[in-house]
Amino acid sequence: MHINYKFLSIHLNALNVYRFKRKWLFFTTNELEILQLNRLKKLLLQFHENPFYGGILQKAGLTFQEIHNIDNIHEILSRLPILTKDDIHKHKEEMLNKNARGIFEDSSGGSTGTPLNFYHDETWLINMASTTLINDTMQGWYFFCPHVKLWGSPKDAGELDSVSGKILNIIRRRHFCDSFDMPVEKLWKYHADMEKFRPVVIFSYASSIYILANFLHAHGIDPSYPTRSIISTAECLDEQMRDKIQKVFKVPVYDRYGSREVGCIGGECEKHKGRHLHIYDHILECIDPRSGKPVRGGAGELIITDLNNYAFPFIRYRIGDWGILSTEKCNCGRNGPMLKKVLGRTTDTITTKSGRMVHGEYFTHVFYGVDGVSQFQFVQENREHYRLFIVKNENYQDDFTKSIVREINEVIGEDCCLEVHFVDE
Repeated sequence: MHINYKFLSIHLNALNVYRFKRKWLFFTTNELEILQLNRLKKLLLQFHENPFYGGILQKAGLTFQEIHNIDNIHEILSRLPILTKDDIHKHKEEMLNKNARGIFEDSSGGSTGTPLNFYHDETWLINMASTTLINDTMQGWYFFCPHVKLWGSPKDAGELDSVSGKILNIIRRRHFCDSFDMPVEKLWKYHADMEKFRPVVIFSYASSIYILANFLHAHGIDPSYPTRSIISTAECLDEQMRDKIQKVFKVPVYDRYGSREVGCIGGECEKHKGRHLHIYDHILECIDPRSGKPVRGGAGELIITDLNNYAFPFIRYRIGDWGILSTEKCNCGRNGPMLKKVLGRTTDTITTKSGRMVHGEYFTHVFYGVDGVSQFQFVQENREHYRLFIVKNENYQDDFTKSIVREINEVIGEDCCLEVHFVDE
């Protein structure tokens, strides 16, 4: 039996970081801005001689000394270009700081249609684990309470099924249900498991918990779980979905915003007036994509800077989402800016010929680690006919197609028609 002690060590370190980081949400706005500015300066100074970012800083006229002296975070950001997924595809190895501690490769299937491979380090992992704990406790979870993850990431599922993951499952009293596999018979099983397990909190994709809520409502079932809250993430949660979920489960639903690339960005508190941004971890901008100017109170493109990743920084990264930054302050006592609403990144659930419901995120996960795909789009014409459009790049290999088709056919059925089209955009 192999136990990943490093995996356990990171979570213990995250607890230590959590103890002092949880106070930061209650800092004054001015204190938070100073903290954020100092963290950005530290990151930029670290990458001042990086092959990729060094050139960008030099072109922006940001010398080592000038970065030290700047006291306005917006002055720095306005001089830096936006980082795109295409930039990362082209300059991935140049961006990497090989001296960072505990580097590991990660990937995103691209819920906006553009898969991506990148790197994280141990510092990032500890910080994100601690911030996730802050978000969890703000949304009804507490230490050692029984909880369920209605989740679908194969990578996360693998960690949960490992020896270290199973140990953490026992310690944290966590149960896993696969949201990528939700036919009617599985929904009955998930319901029975949760009735027995009696979770305090359910963590779920927005559409997955919505499917379960509709299933229970259709069968006249009044669930006794969860007893405190439901935490929705990974997709846009509209008010119709929230109302239906709360009506069935009779607990508040909390929304969370984040991504595989940069982790947990923000989440709702008990007042539900917006998503409190963890600005000690990130800088979130909302801009007009035509002018590049900030947008406040209206819809704009979301640009994110990750302040924790010292292996592979995402500085002014075009994450692929649209949203609205709030102009109001929450009366819960937590300070700092809030994200009012996320407008983009909707992912549908499809129903196959056999009646199996497949979460749309499944198809983004098919492209995890596939370096040769710049963009993709999956289209269901009907229950027997599907189309997959792929924009490939120079790293695409012929055997990728067979592997991708095989994986998709496993869920839609071998007797269905899947057409693959290679397109320029």
